[in-house]
Amino acid sequence: MQPVAGNEWVPEAALATPAIVRSNEVTAYSPPLPTLGAMRFSFEVTPRLGIPGETIWGPGTSHCTQATRPSIDCTVFHYALGNVGDRPIRRVIGTFGPRVLPEYRDKSGVWKPVPVKSDGLGAVSAIASFQLGLLPGRSHERDFTFATDREIYDTAPLRAAGELEIRFRYNPAACFASPDASVPSWKYV
Repeated sequence: MQPVAGNEWVPEAALATPAIVRSNEVTAYSPPLPTLGAMRFSFEVTPRLGIPGETIWGPGTSHCTQATRPSIDCTVFHYALGNVGDRPIRRVIGTFGPRVLPEYRDKSGVWKPVPVKSDGLGAVSAIASFQLGLLPGRSHERDFTFATDREIYDTAPLRAAGELEIRFRYNPAACFASPDASVPSWKYV
């Protein structure tokens, strides 16, 4: 890099002439993969009233107090995601966007997504991910609330008086895994 004079439109440094690298031709052969079939999941969500002061998975604790107990802030949702296929899978879990997609239906009868709060750029601010292996017949379960989930939801539309229906969809980010569903370990050098 070489320094240059800058102003608000020109950066403080500019890149020098790029280097060109050429290599010999490399050929790789891979046998065709067998047909793996489709991944199949079961997905169940069960609501319950939270207990004031209860700690829920995720950042912080639930916002459940005696005063908020009959509200959406004190509703704990338990989900179970099962691998009902015949092959192990590897599920990607991250904060780069919701995988469990809540929707609500009010008196108008139209299903709408529960809005996700963003950093003003249209994206969830924290970005991290990890993988979870899931053998056939096994499930992954966890509790969450709208207030403490990694994707922070705007619950204002859920506070309207009257009856409200909520449903959840699962947006998978998964691939087939090794026979033991192990997840590769990463090593920084």
